[in-house]
Amino acid sequence: NLTFSRTISVVYDDSGSMKKNDKWVYANYAFQTLISLLDKKDNLYIVKMSEVEKGIKSKKVSLEKQNGLLGSIKSDYRFSSQTTPYTAIVESMDLMNIFLKDSKSDDNWIVIITDGEFEDGKKFTESEKNTYKNKIYSFIDKSKAKPIFLIISNDKKEEKKLLEQDGIAIWKEVFGANALYPKVFTATGENEIIQKMQSIAYLITSKNEKSSIVDYQDENNTITFNSEFPLKRVLIFEQSKDKSFMKPKEVIVNGEKIRSQKLLEPE
Repeated sequence: NLTFSRTISVVYDDSGSMKKNDKWVYANYAFQTLISLLDKKDNLYIVKMSEVEKGIKSKKVSLEKQNGLLGSIKSDYRFSSQTTPYTAIVESMDLMNIFLKDSKSDDNWIVIITDGEFEDGKKFTESEKNTYKNKIYSFIDKSKAKPIFLIISNDKKEEKKLLEQDGIAIWKEVFGANALYPKVFTATGENEIIQKMQSIAYLITSKNEKSSIVDYQDENNTITFNSEFPLKRVLIFEQSKDKSFMKPKEVIVNGEKIRSQKLLEPE
């Protein structure tokens, strides 16, 4: 039998700057989007910047009980770190390398979600650049991992500054000009944060962003639609704080009732 394995290592920025404009709320919710689309057999590591700052080592996260994990992310992934240490990325690479020493993984990803400048804007010395570049070269050579950045900013001016920082430039130098990776997504508002994370999730899970849903209706607490593809379950994302949002009791696809799972909404 053919089996496919996937490993994702995520660096999550929970620094104090995420509090501004409620960025943490939408980054948190968007991160739940990624988690919800992963398979329970996937290998997931999450490195929070606050834990790196405190010297707490990250561990593999179980996807067996997805609802419990989503609840934990909603309640615990807030703003605890005082800095944006680049060593969080190094730890994320180290965790995947350690895992791959004894385990096989066909498809590997490292995802960095941040709204700030690494090391709070301090320029890397030439020695630091060379050290990090060598680590990245070694990591990519061993893991064949594909790096993705989600850069969250308050406005386009700040976005430009964040994109030019050393922490991203060295990845581009490692991969070379016009390379497919690293992919860098940017977001400047709540809708963009969610949309861009959905794009990242679809990219990692090889799902199609194009809708295959037709004849959609929602009334009397029932969602009904037809789909080109057979579905085992439906994930319902509540993107509004509006308490009048319909609470669906049934989901009917192609005339048949299907299992549904409602995700936690933004606070």
